[in-house]
Formats: sequence, C-alpha cells, structure tokens
Amino acid sequence: MNTMQETTTRGRGRRPARKRALATVVLAALILPLGACEQPGEGGADSASARAPGEATQIDFVEQRPGIKPYNTRFVVNADYMRIDDGPGSPDFILLDRKKRKIYRVDSQERQIMVVDTKPVKVSPPFDLQLSEKDLGAMKDAPTVGGQQPMRYQFSAKGELCYDVVAVPGLMDDALKAMREFRQILADDSTNTLNLIPADLQNACDLARNTFAPTRHLDRGFPIEEQRKDGYRRSLKTFDLHFKPKAGLFDLPKGYKTFTIQQFRKGQVSSTG
Repeated sequence: MNTMQETTTRGRGRRPARKRALATVVLAALILPLGACEQPGEGGADSASARAPGEATQIDFVEQRPGIKPYNTRFVVNADYMRIDDGPGSPDFILLDRKKRKIYRVDSQERQIMVVDTKPVKVSPPFDLQLSEKDLGAMKDAPTVGGQQPMRYQFSAKGELCYDVVAVPGLMDDALKAMREFRQILADDSTNTLNLIPADLQNACDLARNTFAPTRHLDRGFPIEEQRKDGYRRSLKTFDLHFKPKAGLFDLPKGYKTFTIQQFRKGQVSSTG
C-alpha cells in the first residue's frame, strides 16, 4: 500500500480522520449540477495553449468520503508543477514536480515533507483483473462545459463497477495530463509494496486504481464528476484557465524535516510535534 492521498486538509479539526487516510492511497460530494460550473477567465478548453507567462490553471472540486463532511479541494497546475490543497492560505499541501517526477506532501503541523519518487518494480496482478469499460454516450440534456458535451463512462474490474465518471473531452488537457502523471507516480510506488497486501484484502478495483490501471478513468477527458464504489465522490465546482498564482505558491517551505516514503515505511521517521 502507498502512504499518499489525493488531497490534503486545511482545518486541524478534521486532521485526525483525514490523517488516517494518509496510510493508504486513494487521488464529489452531493453531485453538483453541471450548470453550476463557473469558468472565470475562460479562453478555450485547453489552458496550456492560451496561458500567458506566469498564469496557471486553477480547479476547484467538492469532495466527499464516507463519514466525512463535504470539503473543497483545489488543484493549481502549470507546466512545471501541480499543487493540491484546500484553497488559498492552506499551509498543508501536496506538490507534484512534473519535471523531476516527484511528489511532496507538506505537513505544517509536524513541519515535515514526505517525498515520493520510488522506482517501479516489475509486478503482475495476483489474478485476472478483467478490466472493462462502458461508454454510456453523451449527456445530451446537460449543458456544455468549456464548449464540449459531457460524456459518461463506467469502469469495472472483475465484473464490479469501480468508477462512474462524467468526462469532458478536450477540457483542460494539460491539467488532466498532470493528474495522470500524479497517479502514475503513486502507482509506480505501489509496486514496491504490493506483496504486503494480504490475499483476503486484494480487490480488483483497488488493484486497478492503485497499481495496474491508475489513469484509465482519466483517459476519456477531464472528469467533472466521478464516483467510486467505496463511496468517494468528487465534482467539479469552478475552474479558471488564467489564474495568477501568488509568488512562492509552488515553493516548498524551508526548515521542514524532509524524508522519503521509504524511510517512513521503515519506521525511520519520528514526529516533530
């Protein structure tokens, strides 16, 4: 199992429940109507081609997990980085360095940074995952997003529905590419710990999502709505193709203890709090 998650948390009141999720890999509540998606500064479906120097794409989601109140998650993406946090001013965040292919999880309470850049090892699924995909076609009654018609897909493994996704082809392709890069790094890392998962806990959907097909739900367009069998939901709230991030938004804090995920797994990291 991995020790990263797709999102981070702002309020310390939520930290215990959310921090427990850091022991496993997961990356929307009350599915929002597609018409609720605002597009400030929209200048086309793909942000990278139209961005001015210094601009980035900012994407806001609403997410929900069983037993946790809905929460907001922000993605900020440019050619070099993708930052995932709870919004402006969030001291905790996850940073993808797209050039170095490294992921950093910043924990402000512990003043620690965990680094994920594990090289993959060759592994095979413990059983036939029987991956399948169902194209349910265009959602003709839904409004367009970024000028494109949303499409609905279902992704299954071994006959079990894993993902139900509403995707928009051609929408924010560069941000979507960064999301795929993020998930692939986590999948590469998971190959190193696959043999630690007991046989009775091996699930086809989890194995596909975390290790063997981590980006398949991202391969049909930008996911404006997604729901997993484990109760996780995420829905697009707003996006800004011409967001101007403040200076230092993609910088890692100085003076924090930095360690690798391998050191964490070996118990070589102690709390600083």
